[in-house]
Amino acid sequence: MKLTQEKFAVMVGVKRASIGSYEEDRAIPPADILAKIASACNVSVDELLYHKLDREPRYVSEDTVEKTIVQPKPAPVTVDPLFASLPLFQNFEPEPILPEPIVEVPKKVPMAENEYIPTRTAEPKKKAVSYISEGIPYVNGQQIRKFTRETDLDSFSSTLPSLNFPFIPFDNTVWAFDAPEDFLVAKAVIVASLIEEYQNLKDGQNYLIFFKNGEYAYRRIYNQIALKGIILTNSDKSGINSEEFRIENILYLFEPLSYIAQSMPKPEAEVDAIRNKINELSNLIGKL
Repeated sequence: MKLTQEKFAVMVGVKRASIGSYEEDRAIPPADILAKIASACNVSVDELLYHKLDREPRYVSEDTVEKTIVQPKPAPVTVDPLFASLPLFQNFEPEPILPEPIVEVPKKVPMAENEYIPTRTAEPKKKAVSYISEGIPYVNGQQIRKFTRETDLDSFSSTLPSLNFPFIPFDNTVWAFDAPEDFLVAKAVIVASLIEEYQNLKDGQNYLIFFKNGEYAYRRIYNQIALKGIILTNSDKSGINSEEFRIENILYLFEPLSYIAQSMPKPEAEVDAIRNKINELSNLIGKL
């Protein structure tokens, strides 16, 4: 229908990320959303599921996108035949709406000298509700497997606690997760953005990888999808071997934006400072 994901999402009543998940077979729309998709495409659910609709292209102009979401019409008012003969229900015509009378504005009168006119403070403007107030959905470690099994992320995110950060722009692709065990910082929360197009992956950069078996990892990746259908990975944490993963086993890829540590890093001893202290003590001992 030559519609963008954003416009089609408005017609169906979901977020743009959900449309992308349906298109790429990363999620299955629930029954109510499936019915809305069929209605927006002007086909039945059976046609949507079992027929090749790409052979019959349908076009929708931008002007008719908003008209597709039709508000329910009020039920028609029925009149009992017993009262149909009464004058109240015959040839009823609404009274014409008359324009409001024009009120003449009084002319300003010059203010007398030393006359006091009380002033009124302006009413405070209502603050616009920012979309950041919705917050970033937070998935703790015990909910990771449930997150990977969900087919409707919009509904799932509404059940989660949310986080707010003044320095991270919020949209419906940003999530927060407890860091996996291969993350360098223990007991951390990673804020990351969903990668919707795998060709945008950057070689040598760390990503959160969610697998279809419910596991997840934090790895530096090298994109070999176009050549072999795999991604090569290694870990910044010692003791973890390099691995390769087939793309069909990967459910989601998230690009980390920031992280929150639940503990401060331990201070590292400065070797030069220790050496200077030892020299000072040696000098003192030599003077004794």
